[in-house]
Amino acid sequence: MNTVRYSFIAILFLALSSALAMAQMPAPNYNGDFWSRPGLTGDWGGLRNQLAEKGVTFEADFGSILQSVVDGRDTTTRWSGWNQVILKLDFSCCAARPRITIP
Repeated sequence: MNTVRYSFIAILFLALSSALAMAQMPAPNYNGDFWSRPGLTGDWGGLRNQLAEKGVTFEADFGSILQSVVDGRDTTTRWSGWNQVILKLDFSCCAARPRITIP
């Protein structure tokens, strides 16, 4: 029973500390050319930077793996991929405690 309680406390502590660390990060600037900006799609005509200043940021990730058997009788090739879209909201403007976020 104690190990469950300590595990829950440790997970809660890690979640809160990561949320506080993320809250102290400045809003990203999506301006710039293709090779220097942090987002592939740019600043969306200024809208993305305005939303980031208000605490709303979007992230999208894609990953892919191609595997093939190179020796033996089985010559199958398999592909696997995943997509991930993340919406981050910073509620520090309306929260009772400053700089609280929900990652």
